[in-house]
Amino acid sequence: MVAGLQLNGGMAEGRPESTRYDWLIKLNLQRFGPDLAAWLLGETPADVRTIDTTLAAVRTRRADRILDVRFESRPPLLLHVEFQLEGRATIPRRMADYLSMILGLLSSPDHAGKNLAAVVIYLDRATYREDPGFLEIQGELGLNVFITYRVIKLWEHDPGTILTMDSPGLCPYVPLMRGNPVELLVKSKEKILSSPEDRVNFGTKKELLAVLAGLATRVVVEREVLDRVVSEIEAMGENYVFDRFFNKGREAGLREGREKGREEGREEGALAEARENILRILRRRFGAAGEEVSQRLAAVSTRSDLETLIEGAAVAGTVDDFLRACPPGASLDRVDTEIEGMGENYVFDRFFDRGKEAGLREGRAKGREEGREEGREEGALAEARENILRILRRRFGAAGEEVSQRLAAIANRSDLEALIEDTAVAGNLDEFLSRIPS
Repeated sequence: MVAGLQLNGGMAEGRPESTRYDWLIKLNLQRFGPDLAAWLLGETPADVRTIDTTLAAVRTRRADRILDVRFESRPPLLLHVEFQLEGRATIPRRMADYLSMILGLLSSPDHAGKNLAAVVIYLDRATYREDPGFLEIQGELGLNVFITYRVIKLWEHDPGTILTMDSPGLCPYVPLMRGNPVELLVKSKEKILSSPEDRVNFGTKKELLAVLAGLATRVVVEREVLDRVVSEIEAMGENYVFDRFFNKGREAGLREGREKGREEGREEGALAEARENILRILRRRFGAAGEEVSQRLAAVSTRSDLETLIEGAAVAGTVDDFLRACPPGASLDRVDTEIEGMGENYVFDRFFDRGKEAGLREGRAKGREEGREEGREEGALAEARENILRILRRRFGAAGEEVSQRLAAIANRSDLEALIEDTAVAGNLDEFLSRIPS
């Protein structure tokens, strides 16, 4: 038997829901594919092998996992299994696409002589759309294409068969089956935990429980029940499944936090550069600025106030005159971090959002550090040119196009910083122009 594994479904904001469940089911069937075969066909397979293949011609997704399952009492069977979160009108045609490509495997000596079958397993009654289980195409000149496949709606099936199997591998699907979802969740958890260690080790039990909790969110609406289960799983130690969603959230948080941090840092860098320009002018004009000036400038939090003070530093009669014009200022505003819930899986969103919050903090700190440097370097050149023009207009009434053009050609920050000081001491505009390096 060969099972091409595929799952499709809706999309959650920011995180593809189908990708999330696809990964969970593939993780589960990597170890417990034989259990699925035994449940579907009513016979325990003698051997299961994984075959990697690419069905690249599939328009929407690709079935990229093949399980080669063999039985002692019958010939091998090529079985395509597709898991669906919701029903779609395109499923019959998609099944035909998959099967036509799986037929190509029969040309390989490894698969020659095997039979074919297909099944679609629907996970959620709420999003199910009627699937006829067949596709028929009739054309001219006697063309007739007809395929059938089995349709399984988990909510119509008795979970007893799975709960009485020796292996707990399919227990994560039990809450989706017929019965009370909360009771089935508890029974599944107990089945997993009570399995002998020689059949399922502790690490695999933790993964099974995490997959169980994730799939149960499709049908268990009581958050407190899910919270208890998750707390029990967390108490068992590190969990690969939960950690994966935490790390995914952390990566998203790092990206978002770093970008926010860079924006904040750039602004902080520009403010720091403006304060330094004011101190530079005051030192050039009066020999020193004084600690009080630095403290007052540190409290000014808007660029517009600092731009006004740059002009004031160029024309003030004394440092005391400048201090009298210096507003008290305000502390820099901090943008509150908002963590938006993404997706619709209560269990895994908790870990994703925990990771995102941690990533936002870390990324924001890194981004602000980078942004401060960028704000000082990238923003400093433009800010310095504008400050020079502002001071010249304040002192001489106008700056002129020639000054703007000459300044635009200067790419060295130290040259611009020196010119800011020169604007405060030049006797006229021509004298200032003579100081601009060619």
